[in-house]
Amino acid sequence: MITNVQIEPTNAADPDYVLSLLKENGLPRDGFVDHLATTLVARQSWRIVGSAALEAYSGGALLRSVAVASDLQGRGLALFPQARIRADHSGGRA
Repeated sequence: MITNVQIEPTNAADPDYVLSLLKENGLPRDGFVDHLATTLVARQSWRIVGSAALEAYSGGALLRSVAVASDLQGRGLALFPQARIRADHSGGRA
């Protein structure tokens, strides 16, 4: 299990770090910046080690940009449940 990780909304300094994380994981980066307001990041100290974003639509939401730093994959960073809770509270469904 990973310790000392905070899951929180993105801030103005985060997009380039998240884009690098998406690239590292072979995920599409197009359109990501359009969904910063609904993006969560996982921080371990100063480093962004995970991301998850929601594309909100009427009647639901699309979970996208779910990525974890390669050295932490498989170690219990639970971004999906956090994103799901956020989608449920915003009226969308992930």
